Amino acid sequence: IKSIKEQLRAVPEGGLAYGVQRYLRGGGEQGAAAAEARAEVVFNYLGQLDQVLGAGTAKDGRAEDELVVGVASEGSGAGEDAGAERQHVLEINGAVAGGQLRLRWSYGGEQYDAGTIERVAERYQAELVKLIEHCREEEAGGRTPSDFPLLKINQQQLDKVIAKALKTTEQ
Repeated sequence: IKSIKEQLRAVPEGGLAYGVQRYLRGGGEQGAAAAEARAEVVFNYLGQLDQVLGAGTAKDGRAEDELVVGVASEGSGAGEDAGAERQHVLEINGAVAGGQLRLRWSYGGEQYDAGTIERVAERYQAELVKLIEHCREEEAGGRTPSDFPLLKINQQQLDKVIAKALKTTEQ
């Protein structure tokens, strides 16, 4: 978990500029290589929609039912043409809405049957629950080098400093 935290924090501007730079470059050998190297599985996290759309009142104090924009209660229909060529073998789109993580699994019916995807989704959910339980444990967590951006320190060095500080405070 600490390693993933550090990898994510190392991405400049949270990765915001990646897509812009990739598509502005376009064409040439890079474009062809990117098309060939397309991932079979893609996970797209859309964010916490509750934070974007508000939860109860608008910023100007109006009631939520006075807002012009919000999440529709009815379904939006298919997100893509059923006859279109799939860009990825498996696509998982996730977002937090109503305080819950919701995932939509899209796949090619020619490659997988619904039972297979359901089993994969169930295993994914079980692993996610284990990860959440671990993170809620009292001894989980801890500091990583990116928590101290002015220090040039790796995780091993930081762990030693923290252990020494804890030992000193216990005495």
